[in-house]
Amino acid sequence: AAQVGGLESAKQFFSSAVIFALADLPFALFFIGVIALIGGPIAWVYVALLPLALCLGLLGQNRLRQVLARQLARGNERQGLLVDTIQGTETIRSPHSGWRFAEQWRDISRSVSDYQLQQKAINNFVTVSTATLSTLAYVGALVTGVHGIGEGNLSMGAVVACSLLGGRVIAPV
Repeated sequence: AAQVGGLESAKQFFSSAVIFALADLPFALFFIGVIALIGGPIAWVYVALLPLALCLGLLGQNRLRQVLARQLARGNERQGLLVDTIQGTETIRSPHSGWRFAEQWRDISRSVSDYQLQQKAINNFVTVSTATLSTLAYVGALVTGVHGIGEGNLSMGAVVACSLLGGRVIAPV
């Protein structure tokens, strides 16, 4: 039962990359094209930061994939130990060897918890880094847009539109 549940969560995790590639990435590229039509040079800000955000997302996903695989294996070990302990309760109790199984249980549970903490740390790092990139893109678009307004090539509305559309480029990554 634990293996089936673990495989379901792993399947959902791995399919999220495929969904992103098929659904979000084309729209990110589309929005960069729209930004290029409206704001011209503002699009270069997003063209420069999108690959960085993609690399960050891929690195985070690869690291999460490794941690998830180890966590799944240790979780299956823990489930197997539980089943073995329940099935052999009388054998374990007779020579007073329950301490050995309890020690194994604590060791496996500790490593599963450590993997969960690693997952949270990776998720937090990627989330904060992506938010930072999004903010940098927004500031870069505004700075580029202000120069365009100063030169008379852009209007204030075009800069606002580009900054709003720019949020749709980095955020899905």
